[in-house]
Amino acid sequence: MVLNLAKHRLAFFMVLFSCLFLPFIFKSESIKEKIKPELVEQKAIQGEYLSWEEVNKLFPKYARATLVDLDTQMKFHIQRRGGSYHADVQPLTADDTSIMKKIYGGEWSWKRRAAILQLDNGRMIAASMNGMPHGSGAIPNNNFPGHFCVHFRDSTTHGSRKSDWGHRIMIWKTAGILDRELKLLEPEDIIRVFVVAMDQGDNKIAGKVMSGSKEDELSLAVAEIKYIRLDKIEKKEDNLYRVGIRLALKGSSREYLKNVEVKILQKDGAWLIDYGFLRRSLRSPQNLKAFS
Repeated sequence: MVLNLAKHRLAFFMVLFSCLFLPFIFKSESIKEKIKPELVEQKAIQGEYLSWEEVNKLFPKYARATLVDLDTQMKFHIQRRGGSYHADVQPLTADDTSIMKKIYGGEWSWKRRAAILQLDNGRMIAASMNGMPHGSGAIPNNNFPGHFCVHFRDSTTHGSRKSDWGHRIMIWKTAGILDRELKLLEPEDIIRVFVVAMDQGDNKIAGKVMSGSKEDELSLAVAEIKYIRLDKIEKKEDNLYRVGIRLALKGSSREYLKNVEVKILQKDGAWLIDYGFLRRSLRSPQNLKAFS
């Protein structure tokens, strides 16, 4: 089904996303307010970039630790209950569950967040967590229906046995090596990072892989996205790619498919998405398919 962009809400999103190329014509107050955790005075913190093999020994099953959210520096206590390729953990108490939910803006979410696993001996380890209760849980009266996942360097998901890009970039962020690792990526992976960062709501990371992007424009685009997924990457010619993305907008039950052309350029030894080229590609009159 082909939609008339002028008559559907997705048109607004493409304009919003294309704040990448349109003037800043409305205020951020128009974005739906979320519950936001109270921020504390922050000092720069980071964790050790340890492999899952090492962490699996340092943080064994039934061990307790503190999980610190990097962006807010809010912290809560957890216990590891299982996990073979990453740690399956649960908040220890109902108060810990309440703090975790505040970190996620009052709503459970699969979105990844940069975190630090703080062991009882004070050791700080770079990690990434999601915020969705799932599976089984065994700690009584903690108001958390299941467990959630914490990933580390070289962790994989249980299903795919592959490293998850969302967790990977959050671990780099926590370890303080994000810029270094982004500089080492090949063009197709730069595209992956951009899409994943937008999906995770991290416009700062998305901006790091674009040439000349504006953080406030990316922030407004991120605010409208429920999710955005990479469908395919096809190389057309040198440094030019055709990228298929699937996306859904907040407040909508539809999934949309958009094909855009992405040009990659090299700057100071790193590959970046050409900001101007992406603006023109998003503006081009292409068919947009909607899936219910």
